[in-house]
Amino acid sequence: MKMGASPQQIAQWQCRLEPLPASRWLAVEFRTWRNPRWRAVQPSALRPAGSDAKGVVLDGVAFCSQQRAGGNGAPTSYACSKLELIP
Repeated sequence: MKMGASPQQIAQWQCRLEPLPASRWLAVEFRTWRNPRWRAVQPSALRPAGSDAKGVVLDGVAFCSQQRAGGNGAPTSYACSKLELIP
């Protein structure tokens, strides 16, 4: 989906059971609460942050997402972390 998708376009999005492999990504975009404009980031900017996590620095803030397997029939979940970088 292109940057700045309309509510009608978003309503047509579909979820996948399995994550989309990085080799199939067309684009990676982000926005922050401080700047709600969607901006492109190169997929190569996403770095491993442990064996099952990815991280990226956006506007001087490091963000990390880690996949966690659910136990006892619970679904897979994701834990997100935010770290302020000190110059």
